[in-house]
Order: sequence, then structure tokens, then C-alpha cells
Amino acid sequence: MSQPLYPRRTTASADDNLVPMINIVFLLLIFFMVASQINAPEGEIRPPQSNSQKPVPPGQLELSLTAGGDLSREGEPLSIAQLPALIADQASAGRLNVVLKIDQTALAEDLDRVFAVLRSQGISLITLQTLNPEAPK
Repeated sequence: MSQPLYPRRTTASADDNLVPMINIVFLLLIFFMVASQINAPEGEIRPPQSNSQKPVPPGQLELSLTAGGDLSREGEPLSIAQLPALIADQASAGRLNVVLKIDQTALAEDLDRVFAVLRSQGISLITLQTLNPEAPK
């Protein structure tokens, strides 16, 4: 009598049914981890809140600084290196008003970089745009 080529299969245990369930749970876990990482659009700026009732003066130069430190003018990307030339062009028409809209989560070092360029170009008055929490939306 010869031995069978394949060993006999033992009876199925309850643990055999757990493996597919564990695979599905891990796939769901990965799906929800990836889906929860969706953030606000990169270009959207949420200014900090302020109780000031003073209106923003009409600015000749309106700049925006995102949370990632990206500078833009009227929605168009602008590098720090381009800022002095832009200020020189705008300032030639007279006194330059600068209105800066900054995201509330922007880093101070990014803001300081913009301030340094503005100061080096002779801009001493900068208006920071904020949200009034009591204003109707």
C-alpha cells in the first residue's frame, strides 16, 4: 500500500474564515485613511478673525499668502523675487497701498519674508485683511 501524494486535508477550522474578513477590514482601513486626508483646496485662503470694524481701504496692490507660503496677486502665482519689480511698477503711479490677505495657518517666517521685501521697497503701511466673526456671511 503506497502513501498518498498529498497529505489529507484536515477539517476546516473557524480561523480559516477569519483571513478574508481581516483582509477586507484592512482594505477598508486604508480606504478611510486615504479618504480622510482630503483638505481644503490649496489656493483657498481663510484669513484670521478680528473684531475691527475698520473697512479695508482700496488697495492698489492686493497680495495673498496661502498656508503653504505661496504668494499670489489676483489669483496668479507670484514669487518673492518678482515682488520688487511689481512694487516698482505700481509705486511709479504714486503712493502705494498694499493689502495683504493671509491664511490664518500661514507660517510667520513666510509672512516675515514678504514683509522684508515690502520694507526694502519703502512700503511702511501694510493693511492685513481679516474676517469679522460678527459680520453676516
